[in-house]
Amino acid sequence: MILSRRTAHAVLTAAVLAVLLSCACSRTERPSVNYRLGSEEELSSALQSLKEYPDDVTLNISVWYYFTEKGQWDSVINYAVPVFRRSMYVPGKEQLMLYAGAYASQAFVFSERFDSLSAYIDRIIPLSDGPGSDDFLRAMINNIAGQYAMKAEGDYAEALDRYKNALESLTRIGDTLNRSIMLGNIASIYYHRKDTAGYRYARQAVELSNAHGDSYSIVYSTLQAAQMLYLKKQYRAASEYAGKISGAIDDFPQFKAQYFMLYGNIYAALGLYGKAEEYYDTALSYGNSTEPGTLSSVYLNYGRMLWAKGSLERAAGILRKGLSVTENNGNIEYRHELLLALSELYSAMGEKDKALDYYKSYHEYAEKIFNIQKERAFQKLETEEERAALQEEIQQKELALEKAKRERILNISISGIILIILIALYVIYHKQKGMYRQLVEAHQQYMNRTELIRKSAETQNDTKNKDSELWKRIESLMRNGKVYRQNDISLESIADMLSTNRVYVSKAINTFAGMSFYKYINSYRIEESVTILSGTDDNIPMKALADRLGYNSLSAFYRAFQQETGCPPSRYRSEAKKIKND
Repeated sequence: MILSRRTAHAVLTAAVLAVLLSCACSRTERPSVNYRLGSEEELSSALQSLKEYPDDVTLNISVWYYFTEKGQWDSVINYAVPVFRRSMYVPGKEQLMLYAGAYASQAFVFSERFDSLSAYIDRIIPLSDGPGSDDFLRAMINNIAGQYAMKAEGDYAEALDRYKNALESLTRIGDTLNRSIMLGNIASIYYHRKDTAGYRYARQAVELSNAHGDSYSIVYSTLQAAQMLYLKKQYRAASEYAGKISGAIDDFPQFKAQYFMLYGNIYAALGLYGKAEEYYDTALSYGNSTEPGTLSSVYLNYGRMLWAKGSLERAAGILRKGLSVTENNGNIEYRHELLLALSELYSAMGEKDKALDYYKSYHEYAEKIFNIQKERAFQKLETEEERAALQEEIQQKELALEKAKRERILNISISGIILIILIALYVIYHKQKGMYRQLVEAHQQYMNRTELIRKSAETQNDTKNKDSELWKRIESLMRNGKVYRQNDISLESIADMLSTNRVYVSKAINTFAGMSFYKYINSYRIEESVTILSGTDDNIPMKALADRLGYNSLSAFYRAFQQETGCPPSRYRSEAKKIKND
């Protein structure tokens, strides 16, 4: 694809406009003219001015640009070629010659008149680095040379080299728009070679064109990316990509044949031959507005689909039409494939003589396309590109590895700290777990000893002691009456029950229990709770247990129980059950 016809020439002219306005001309000052002519009236005015100032670069570019934008290649050639011949090798007119040659060559490329193109391109290429040239013009010339190498000579290595030189020139001047188009051109080489490695160029082209927002470059680059996805056999993705430009494709009829052919190829690959045929027919209906190379590609793919469908005679007719397109226009992009397809098809049809004739022609053109030296040159360019990309990738990976290494060290340090904390918590947990078991065992032993002491005290013959008698009555209230369960129990209430006063009750408890009244009450409450919690079948909720034992709140029960036993009631229950199970 040639650099953007809608914007490339505007960039081109704007870049040289200031210089050209101050250039020495063959005549006095000319009338001002807008380089982008918007109507036939403005074109007529520019043509009239050219009669007086025939060597004015800006006027000439305005006229060539007008016809180029309209796709009127014959008019471009008719106006540019005489200027090229008149200014050829004339001192001081190098720039005029180069632009005239570039525009004429571009028109020859679009119309694929390669026999005429070589006479111009061969003259301007050696001068593209000399006086009067600039980076955009060099990009334009290299692009045209790349198109010629691929379409007329089948020299992919030369085409790739030219496109890359053009890409470098456009990069130097920061031309994002045409860089995307050039990347699309590079991707097209790989598509012709059936090489999916070109997808990365197509993807870059899409990114640049979307960033710029130009419709022409978006359509072209997206179409290239969709073709590469088709080549990768990612048919759904290819269809989705093509769908992105369905609304814009109508503005660019030169791409319509390629667009509809892509859908035909996708449906053919899926075995939906009826749908494929519809799209191929639609693609052929735009034959007059597309390049002969693309048109021959439509015939090639259409013929292959009909062959797969079983329509051999129709396939042969379609393939012969495609071959005629390449022969009539000097385009050899798809000629070898058409010849090989016809050879194989006629062989399948049993027409051996035709098959042999087409195979001989195929072999002749295949040598042009797959010349060993050309293939090695292409692979060298491709290898250099890949080496540079690989080196950059390696550097990026090294940076990523270094970053990952630092992050890994940090993560290991953090993980180490976390591990130490977890180990410490684990040790503490198990120590605490072991400690709870020891506490439960010790408490149960204590309870057993306390019970023995109480029974021993009851057998003593100290019945005449009033305090001892009172103590026995208090114990009876606790053991038999379980008055400790009352949440409002007090010295006064105990004294009333025993018809005595609180002083005597307090003294008896202090003397025989060795503790205060409230600790004495709490000891019975805890004793009963321990009995209940140690039972393997009793799963009474802690709140219900606290209420039964006379505690005013669950927290008061927890606090009293832990002070007495050294561990929470829930833990006591679990550890006690384990001891019994052991």
